[in-house]
Amino acid sequence: MPFKEAVVDYLCEASRFILSPRHVALLRVLIGEAWRAPGMVRAFDDACAGRGKSVLARWLTQEAAAGRLDLDDPRQAAGMLFGMVIGEPHHRMLIGEGRPPSRSAIETRVRKAVDIFLQGAQRR
Repeated sequence: MPFKEAVVDYLCEASRFILSPRHVALLRVLIGEAWRAPGMVRAFDDACAGRGKSVLARWLTQEAAAGRLDLDDPRQAAGMLFGMVIGEPHHRMLIGEGRPPSRSAIETRVRKAVDIFLQGAQRR
């Protein structure tokens, strides 16, 4: 599978999980309890978004090492791409103003974000 399609597929799956009502509800509870157990929220974030960004960072590192992408910090770049995909809809859902996006809306957003990201990171 071409790199771009692998990234799109991966981010679509991650988005469907992170933007699910169950995941958002659990995160709200954890945020509410963070003052009592701050490590609990960090562990949850590391297990979910952190793991997702790590996989993406490995892929970006490989592409940069192969000379296909121009990235100074692939881990930071992975966080930026992840934020482009999930940031706004996740925030809106967390504050109760958004509904879970449809599969097609997720795919459209992911494809646009990946296109923008890869155009900016492409080795020239």
